[in-house]
Amino acid sequence: MLASKRNGGIDIAVTSDSVRRIRQHGNDVVEGFTHRHGVHIEVWFGVHPTMESAMASEKASKNWQRR
Repeated sequence: MLASKRNGGIDIAVTSDSVRRIRQHGNDVVEGFTHRHGVHIEVWFGVHPTMESAMASEKASKNWQRR
């Protein structure tokens, strides 16, 4: 999970290479939401035994309500 600032924009995604993904976002290599909203700060990550369980966790997290 990446954030732009406290109570700012967030991005939740699954990746098999978190170091590469964080570097891409930090250097604005990835176009789209994260680039437009300055989402560069890693605030949380989880490790899962399978890609399927990681994707299920991602989907559950995207249904999370901020309030």
